[in-house]
Amino acid sequence: MNGSLWPSRGRTPLKIVTSVEGFDQAIRQRMKEVRRLPWLEMEQEVERITAVREKLGFRYIPADRRPSNTRHLMVGQCIYILARGSEHFRLLSAPIIDLNDLAIHTELFHEGDQPVRLKGKNKVWAFFWSPVGGECRFSTLLIREYEKPTPYLMFEHADKLVYNGDRKIFSCDLDVSVSVERVSAESYGRAVPSDSLFEKHEVDSLPGRVMELSASGFVVSPGEAFKLNDLVRLQVADPDLKFLDGWPARVVSEGDPDARCRFLKKSRERLETILHYVTPRISKEALKGRSRKRAVARTP
Repeated sequence: MNGSLWPSRGRTPLKIVTSVEGFDQAIRQRMKEVRRLPWLEMEQEVERITAVREKLGFRYIPADRRPSNTRHLMVGQCIYILARGSEHFRLLSAPIIDLNDLAIHTELFHEGDQPVRLKGKNKVWAFFWSPVGGECRFSTLLIREYEKPTPYLMFEHADKLVYNGDRKIFSCDLDVSVSVERVSAESYGRAVPSDSLFEKHEVDSLPGRVMELSASGFVVSPGEAFKLNDLVRLQVADPDLKFLDGWPARVVSEGDPDARCRFLKKSRERLETILHYVTPRISKEALKGRSRKRAVARTP
């Protein structure tokens, strides 16, 4: 071991330090060697790499850019995983409390208010929602669990993130009658889409049906009633879906018979409200083609 941060082959250090992508590529190679070191030496090398990353300004990426690997997640961001249940899936969640180039550090996972101990070291899919929008999943592995002085978990980084462009895993079918308030894209022009536009422009009220709900948005029918970039808000009579009332969204695709809409604003509280509604209703087809062992976490 020569302790060098840079790989002996491939990009030169000059090219590596001029882009976060180049730096990440070098780190991926270096960490394969670092993980074979004795634990104390490994921690010292990880601290050294962290100092270099921060000095180069590669710790964070701009808020309007989707991360391309888990080294660019944010402290405080919440990670979610699915667990098996007797009748349906269960939702477990934990916030990130620290990040370095070795691992993602999280609190213990919880189901509601109860901590849940993960079982074994099987690969699982973990999920997060980018501030830019969109569900993202990545494959990870529990590396180590600490109990004292404060319990926390260490998860393996993922160099590849999968953004779902079509139907989401955290999605369920619905067929619910709603009233849709709409501000046409033509009326607000180039203004930044926001809830305030409903107070400044003419609002149409249209009958519709919500056919699908996901953590990112919903699908409404009939699709021909809506145009790309129209702003919409739902009025829902179903008491189980009252959390959707007045939540603004933008039409991101129009078609026959449905239009797909994406929420404009999504706090963690609102996100988790949707996730807790959707998770028990997730179809097993959502995991079709993926290993169940990797898709679903094992718990006691």
